[in-house]
Parts: sequence; C-alpha cells; structure tokens
Amino acid sequence: MSLSKSILTGKNFISGLLGIAFSVAMLLVTSKASSAYPYAVFTLMLVFSVIVIAQSLRKKYGGAFERFTLPEILFIVLLVINPLLANVIGFYVSSFIEVFLIYVLISGHDKKNILHALIFSVILIAISYVIFTYGLRIRCPSGMLSLI
Repeated sequence: MSLSKSILTGKNFISGLLGIAFSVAMLLVTSKASSAYPYAVFTLMLVFSVIVIAQSLRKKYGGAFERFTLPEILFIVLLVINPLLANVIGFYVSSFIEVFLIYVLISGHDKKNILHALIFSVILIAISYVIFTYGLRIRCPSGMLSLI
C-alpha cells in the first residue's frame, strides 16, 4: 500500500496524530488521582485517535489537500488549553469558558447568541458540578487562583 501525501496531510490523519500526542501527554502529566477518571478519559481518547488514523489510512482521498478552517483550529486550541487552564483557574471556570466560546463560534456572535451561550454554559456547568461533585463524588481541580 502506498501512502500518498494527501492521506498523510488529510484532516483525519492529522487529527488522529494530534489526539495521540495530546492523550499521551496528558496521561504522562496527570498526577496520581484517587480515581481512574482522568486515565480512563485519556486512554479512550488514545484509542479513538488510533482508530481515526487507521480509518484515514484505509480511506482513498482524491488527491485534494484538506485544510483546516479557522474555526476548526480554534476548536483544537480550546480543547488543548482547557485541561491546562483547569489547574490554574479551576476545572469549572475553564470548562465554562470553553463551552461559552465554542457555542459562540458555532452559533455566531450577535447579542442573542451570546446571551444563549451564557445561559447554556451556566446551566451545563451547574449540571456538571452536581453530577461530578454529588453524583460521582469526583473532586475536580479548583485551580491555584482559588488559594488567593
């Protein structure tokens, strides 16, 4: 099987590589948690990234280079920054910011959509807090800023 440049530079292949790199890095830097929660998430991410690469290698592209669009690049940056910010500003604050920004990127940034994004983000983070804290009894990072 000959690997063409279009396969190796396709979105799926590059996304799979980024997923593998990110999940391996997070597995290496995640401190020993009392639960298997972070390890399970990053291990699943690693498995799914390998599947994406395998599928992209089997798929025949027509030679066209698939470029990432600006919103896709912003989504990737937001997804990478979120776990890094969780240790600084806290899991729930960083998740709120991420959900809010992704909602605004998807729906547009007029006043109505920003209000909807704000409401949706608050509700989603409140539900997540209740599920993680009371339902699953998982302590999420509160961040270094909470010590101030």
